[in-house]
Amino acid sequence: MKYTNEERQWIETYRLPSFRWRKRRIIKGKDKRLIQLRKESDKIRMIIENLGFEELETPIRKGYERLFVLREDVRENKKSDFYQNILNKINTYRYSNEKKFAKRKRKKRLSKHKYKLAEIQQILLEPEKHHFEKLTFKEDEKKLFILIQYYDYQSRKWKEKYVFSEPWRFVLKVRPYFITKIRKKDWELEKRRDEIDRIIYEDKINSLRLQKIKSRSNRWKSWLGEKEKYQLNPDPTQNIPLSKIWESYEEEKHLN
Repeated sequence: MKYTNEERQWIETYRLPSFRWRKRRIIKGKDKRLIQLRKESDKIRMIIENLGFEELETPIRKGYERLFVLREDVRENKKSDFYQNILNKINTYRYSNEKKFAKRKRKKRLSKHKYKLAEIQQILLEPEKHHFEKLTFKEDEKKLFILIQYYDYQSRKWKEKYVFSEPWRFVLKVRPYFITKIRKKDWELEKRRDEIDRIIYEDKINSLRLQKIKSRSNRWKSWLGEKEKYQLNPDPTQNIPLSKIWESYEEEKHLN
């Protein structure tokens, strides 16, 4: 935007804000507003998640649940409590609307039926090293686990995991799944959260602007820490005037 000579004189004499300054202030104000809305949305989400649960008077049935249980002969054994404690820590759960835990799988060769039903596989938990330590197994329980190294193609790294050496002691069981409690809701908070999400994420300009703000703030200093200044061969004469260096040289010359 070009100014006339009179407008320039007015701006210089009265120190009026220029067009670029006003435009920059408007953009900064919008950025600050988006950051405030994002922080408010995060706070609302935390409050909603921490509202807790409430018990239902009559449980609602929703599909089926599949989990591992002790085999009959192991249940009658003297060490049934010992294996049950291990199972409680490494048990896995799957849920389905149908009693058959299966999914559609495409056939390799062309035929009348292009798809077939394949059973969904389910195994015991195989925790990695850091997760295994958090499970707090006893010494006699740790002896039943084998440390195995495997290559993770996603992270392209070699990792370690603990595998239970006696999985035959457990069998899969399918049982009806009932919902006994539901999460508490605050309709006013959810309404406000939806309004903020509509402003931030449904508007393409605002969502792109917020991504730029996030990328600008996520610098290496925030998570890596500032790097210390390091010099391979520090120069002792750095930031010292040449006259002082010459004077010190003359003094040393006279002393010698």
